[in-house]
Amino acid sequence: MPPVGFAPVPGSDEDPDHAPSDADPTPEPGLGTMLRRGMLRRCPACGEATMFRSWFAMHDRCATCGLDFHREHGQVLGGVTLNLVITLGAMLTVFLFFAIVTWPDVPVGLLAAITLGICVVFPIAFLPSSRGAWIALDQRLQR
Repeated sequence: MPPVGFAPVPGSDEDPDHAPSDADPTPEPGLGTMLRRGMLRRCPACGEATMFRSWFAMHDRCATCGLDFHREHGQVLGGVTLNLVITLGAMLTVFLFFAIVTWPDVPVGLLAAITLGICVVFPIAFLPSSRGAWIALDQRLQR
C-alpha cells in the first residue's frame, strides 16, 4: 500500500487497475540445450523445425520461430572449422589408441586404412551437426 498522498504508478503491481498477466515469456534456452538442438539439426532457439532441406542444404529461416540461420556472409566457415577440428581429433584418437594397443607390432597398413576412412567418412557424416552446433553457439553468444 502506497503512503498517504502518493498515487500508485500506472501499470505497477500496486495499481488496482493493473491485472497481472498469466502469460510469462518463454525463458531463453541455455547453451547446452541450444547446442544439443543444433547437433540434432533442429532450430537452436525453439527446437521445433529442422534446419536442413537435405544433408548439405540449409533452410534460410526457422519455419516455426523465424530464426535466421544465415545471419551473415561467411558464417558457414565456423561450422566447417568445427567439423575439421572434431574430425582431426577423432582421427588422432583412433590412431593413437590403435598404435598404443598394438605396440610394438603396429599394423601400419591397417592403421592407415582406418584413419583414411575416418578422414573421408566422418566429415561428411558430421557436417550437418557441426553446422547446427555452430549456429547454436553463434546465436547464444549474440544474446
